[in-house]
Amino acid sequence: MKRPKWMVWSVALSLLLLCAVGAQAAEAIKVGIVLPLTGTEAQFGEIEWNSFQLALDEINGAGGVKGRPIELVKE
Repeated sequence: MKRPKWMVWSVALSLLLLCAVGAQAAEAIKVGIVLPLTGTEAQFGEIEWNSFQLALDEINGAGGVKGRPIELVKE
């Protein structure tokens, strides 16, 4: 069965566009965490922050999540 030229060209163009989309830089996944950073519980917040950083370094060192790095946000 002979395929029309427009169908072949549309499939080729679609594949070309999909390749271009995959070449984009991976954006970081931002994860917000709530920690006690002031007051009497601040010492525990600092311990938790260091624990999150340790886990983050391990995850990002292994390639992140589906190729995207993770970024922690604390406020």
